[in-house]
Amino acid sequence: MDNQQEIFPIVNENGKVVGSATRGECHSGSKLLHPVVHLHVFNSKGDIYLQKRPEQKEITAAYSHDEQLKQLYQTAFPENEQIPWADLMRLIDQMSLDFTAYYEDNKLIGFTIVYPRPSFNWYWYFAVREELRGKGYGQQILSLLIEKYRGQACVLDMESPCQDPCPNPEQRKRRHGFYHRNGFRDTNVYRSYGDITMTVMMMGPGTFTLQDWDDITNELKQYWWPTAIGTEIKEATKEQAPEIARLIMMAMTDECCLYFCGEGYGLVDFRKMMTALVEREDSQYSYRNTIVAMDGNKIVGISVSYDGSKLHELRRPFVELALKYIGKDHSSMDDETQAGELYLDSLAVIPEYRRQGIASRLIKATKERADRMGLPCVGLLVDKGNPNGEALYASVGFQYANDSHWGGHDMKHLIL
Repeated sequence: MDNQQEIFPIVNENGKVVGSATRGECHSGSKLLHPVVHLHVFNSKGDIYLQKRPEQKEITAAYSHDEQLKQLYQTAFPENEQIPWADLMRLIDQMSLDFTAYYEDNKLIGFTIVYPRPSFNWYWYFAVREELRGKGYGQQILSLLIEKYRGQACVLDMESPCQDPCPNPEQRKRRHGFYHRNGFRDTNVYRSYGDITMTVMMMGPGTFTLQDWDDITNELKQYWWPTAIGTEIKEATKEQAPEIARLIMMAMTDECCLYFCGEGYGLVDFRKMMTALVEREDSQYSYRNTIVAMDGNKIVGISVSYDGSKLHELRRPFVELALKYIGKDHSSMDDETQAGELYLDSLAVIPEYRRQGIASRLIKATKERADRMGLPCVGLLVDKGNPNGEALYASVGFQYANDSHWGGHDMKHLIL
C-alpha cells in the first residue's frame, strides 16, 4: 500500500523545485507537479525487464476518472444500493475508506470497499467483473482481504438466505455458503427494507447487534444521506389519492389484493376502489389518515393509520365499495384492531428510496400522531410466518403484546 504521507518535491513547468507536498496531496487531483523517475533495466542480451503491475492498488479520489472502476461499481449493485460515484469518491478520504482495486496482467478483476471502525471493519462493497465470476477470483480477493484484517473483527451484510419467498433463493444460499466456508459466522441479526430482508455475518472476536447496525447507519448519515435529508414528512392531500392507493397496494402485495377480489376482478379494479377510498374522508384508507414522505413533488413513502376504536365505522365504506368495484362481500371480516391504539394499517416506501431511514421517520411521525390524539400506543399485526417483518418492527421499538388471528392467519399484535 502506498504511503500517503511520503513527501514529494513540487516543481514548476521548468522543473525547478518550488515546494513540497505529501503523496496523498499530489495524487488527490490537485494537479501539483512532481518529478517522476523512469528506470529501464536491461540484461547482457539486451532484454528489458518489465515490472508487473501490483495485484492490489489503493484507490483515491484521483481515480474518479477511472471508467472501468466506475462501470463495474454501477453494474454490480442495484441502483438503490449505490451511492453516486462522485459522492463515493469524496467519502474515500472523509471516511478513511479502504478502497482497493485488484488486477491481473493490467486487467481489472474487481474491487473491495471496507469501512474500518474501532470495534469492527465493515465489508461494504465487494465486486468482481461479471465475465470473471465463478472462476476463483472472488475467493482470491476475499483471502487477501481476510489476511489484511487478520485478528480483527469483520462484518458484512447480505440478502438473507432464510427469507421465504424471495426472488433469488439459490443465489443467496451460494453467497452464504461462500462466506461461511471462509470463516464467517451467522449473527442472527436481521433487518428488512421493504420486501428485502438483510442479515449480517461476522468473522473474528466479539458480537454484532442491531445497535451496531444503527451506529453504522447513523455514521454514514453524517457524511452522505441526501435523499433522506431532502425528504419531508407531511400530511396527505386528497389530490394525492391515486399515488397513495398505489403505495397501499404495494404494502399489501398483489397476492393479497387479488385475495380480496371477487371472481373476474383484478388489480385494476382494486386500485380504482382504493383510490376512491383514499379520496373519501370517512374510510380507514382516507387521505386524512395518511402521512406521506415527499421528495420534492414526488411521494416516496406512506403511513396509513387510524383510531382502532373506530374500526367498524371506518370499514363501512370499504365494504360498500368492495361490492361495487371488486364484486365481493367483506361485511363479515374479522376485526384487526381495537380501542386504545392508533392502528398502523399500511406502511410503504418505494424501492429506490429504501434503506435510507424513511420508514423509520414515517413510524416516528405516526407515533407523534398517536400522542396528539391521546392514544397510548401505535399497534399493528404481523404474520407469525413472517419473522423478518417482525424483526423490522422490533428494530424501531415495537414490542410483542399478544397473539391474534386475522384473515385466516395466526398473527402477532405488536405495539409501540
